[in-house]
Amino acid sequence: MADPDKVKSAYKEDGWNDLVVIAKGPTVIQKINGVVFSQLTDHDEKYSTSKGWIALQDHGKGTNVEFRNIRIRIDK
Repeated sequence: MADPDKVKSAYKEDGWNDLVVIAKGPTVIQKINGVVFSQLTDHDEKYSTSKGWIALQDHGKGTNVEFRNIRIRIDK
């Protein structure tokens, strides 16, 4: 897990934040403003899949959420 203080210092409370999600094979890495805050490798062969929907959501408490400049890149 990432150092919580490092992640908090990278987060912009009243501005745009850059969120990058890298999904490569069974591994998903999440970064906020260049700081890795989550990395997960899914070894569940029964339920793991490489196809599906992309959903955007926020678990903030009473926050305003907006998305812009969404890009999806597929490396082959």
